[in-house]
Amino acid sequence: MKTKRKIGAVLIAILALALLPAAVFASPHHVLPAIVALGMGIAGTVTVTYSSFAVDQPSPQVGTAYTGGTTAPSAIQAGQVNRLNALVGFTDGDTSITLTHNWGLSAAAQAANEPDIIVTDYALGSSGTTPAGMTWARNTNTVVGSKGTAAGSGRTLCVTLRLPATPGN
Repeated sequence: MKTKRKIGAVLIAILALALLPAAVFASPHHVLPAIVALGMGIAGTVTVTYSSFAVDQPSPQVGTAYTGGTTAPSAIQAGQVNRLNALVGFTDGDTSITLTHNWGLSAAAQAANEPDIIVTDYALGSSGTTPAGMTWARNTNTVVGSKGTAAGSGRTLCVTLRLPATPGN
């Protein structure tokens, strides 16, 4: 009977240790990044979490406000803003990251390097030990990042897409 209790106590301790990283980040300011980081570790796939935004007008049109999440804004929603932000989590083995902006950019805009792509490591403790070595391709409605699969290249990035030719920038 004592052996079963000891085994049970050890299993509970292991479970508590496994949940500790989530508890550390589970403050109101760190819930979303913690979920992104945990999703990276469990699923092993790219996770893109778009920030929310609302139309910068006194009375926005119905359906144009965007609440954020893993689904990209629609063309109508994205057409109301000149900047999109997203947290992007990926593992060492991931090679391609697609961010959807839905701005319907022309070939001329793409040739002019629009949209601007601003990338920073997100300070969540999930910055890899090896640079991700990202290259980016601009398309009509998406931006696609490519990376190598070096050990330690997985991380969480904050990516901002911005239209520089838009009035108000």
